[in-house]
Order: sequence, then structure tokens, then C-alpha cells
Amino acid sequence: MDQSLATFHVSSWAAAAYDEPDRGPTLSRVSFQKRYVGGLDGTARCEGLFCALDDPARGAGYVVTERFEGRIEGHEGSCVFQHVGIAAPGEEPHSEGYIVPGSGTRALAGIRGTFSIGDGHTIRLEVSFAERR
Repeated sequence: MDQSLATFHVSSWAAAAYDEPDRGPTLSRVSFQKRYVGGLDGTARCEGLFCALDDPARGAGYVVTERFEGRIEGHEGSCVFQHVGIAAPGEEPHSEGYIVPGSGTRALAGIRGTFSIGDGHTIRLEVSFAERR
């Protein structure tokens, strides 16, 4: 497996609450876009479900699916990332995910991998490519 490191920034963000109970955390749906620079170079369109987006200091979580388009270690195409994250009071936030098998296109066809997301909007990706026949 090859390792890649990149940074990203969120270039758009549109959140809407879909469940706001009298007690307990608010649930929100978020559409957003990212720009990656580094071992991943490209953009992503993302959809996420977030718990406690309005008060993450008490604890929060998310699930996100994003379609990445660009280059990963010189291979150009698109693929789909799915990831989850949690934050708990007094602990570092933790996020990890996968490249969805079979989601790669063009030179990213056959890509597989896992990743973690760290502080400062960094992503550390471990990736392999299926051999071409």
C-alpha cells in the first residue's frame, strides 16, 4: 500500500437541521465541497449527517459520503470516500474512512484504501491500485 498525505479546506457549507428535539442533540444534514492539496489534489462534493453540530463541545458525530475528483499519487479520476467521526469532551476528535470498492473511474479504477482525518484538516490515505490486465 502507498501512503499519501494532503490538506483540505471546505469551500462551501450548507447545513439544515432535520430533528431538533426539546432534549438531546440536534441532527443536521450538510451539503459541502472540499479542495484537497498534496498527495490528493482535487475537489469533492460531500453530503453528511451530523449529530450536535450546534454544540460539539458536549460530544458530536458525523457520517459523510463524498465523491472525489482529481489525482491521487498521479492517478487521475474519481472515487467515493465514506467516513465517520466522533468528538467527546476531553478527547481528541477521531475520524476514519474508506474508499468505496468499485467506485474508482479512469486511472483510479480498482483503487482501494483507508484513511484518517486529523487536526488542521489533514488526511492520511493508505491506497492500493488493482493491477491492469
